[in-house]
Amino acid sequence: MPQSICSRYGLAVGYYTKWLLQLQMVIAAPVAWPLGRLLDALIGANHGVFRSRGQIKALVDMHGEEHHMGGQLTQARAGAG
Repeated sequence: MPQSICSRYGLAVGYYTKWLLQLQMVIAAPVAWPLGRLLDALIGANHGVFRSRGQIKALVDMHGEEHHMGGQLTQARAGAG
């Protein structure tokens, strides 16, 4: 029932329940903020996983070989699709 209501009236439900989300943010802030700062200090604020195009191609090739799926990766052309 809630999923059918939210799929049809998603914006209205979001509008009328935004206070609930804001309340949860206020309640969680005393734990979430210091934990976030600690993780930023330990891991680094700009930590992320970036892969080069060659690394991604190698991963896709390995996956294709394992599952007997294949195909070559090619650079997409502008306007194609």
